[in-house]
Amino acid sequence: MKRAALVAVLALAGCAAQPAPVATTPPAAAAGRVALVNPGFEEPMAQEAICPPGWGCSAHNDMSAFRFFADAKRPASGARSGCVERVGREPWALMTQAAPDIASLRGKHVRFTANVRVEGVVGDGGGVFILAQGGSGQTLAHAKEQRQDTQFWNSMHVDLVVPSEAFVLEVGLVLEGRGMACIDDAVLEVMPGK
Repeated sequence: MKRAALVAVLALAGCAAQPAPVATTPPAAAAGRVALVNPGFEEPMAQEAICPPGWGCSAHNDMSAFRFFADAKRPASGARSGCVERVGREPWALMTQAAPDIASLRGKHVRFTANVRVEGVVGDGGGVFILAQGGSGQTLAHAKEQRQDTQFWNSMHVDLVVPSEAFVLEVGLVLEGRGMACIDDAVLEVMPGK
């Protein structure tokens, strides 16, 4: 699905978005791993940027209801983590990345794993998600794992068998409710046996 079409689908659904970047020339990844751009949030965030490099940010209706940033104070590892904090009244926000080469993932069992820290969340919580979309932007399959308050870094993961008709596979961080959620050390991998 073209980036403009994805933004149009999100806008029709009452969302505000900066499209999730698609990795065009990903760095080499370990066997079984799908290369993600800036998975450890080590690339510095430009002052005028809305989202950390390599990631797309979106929110229900009003992007200004959330602050997306690279946090150097308490990363899980390395120099930074990616965080989203609710500062307005909208119910949810996402920090996402589209997997490259969707054709090679169709029919495969994939797992998205990341370290997540959730603080002060009132609502469904923060955590990881994976979403497969069809050619018209419709959701074909999704999974998410959320927690309300961890204060510390925890490894979280979600699994999905990518539908054969998937055009886009997105992974990332979801925050539903007030508070803050942070992500670090993101890994997307094809699980053995499929």
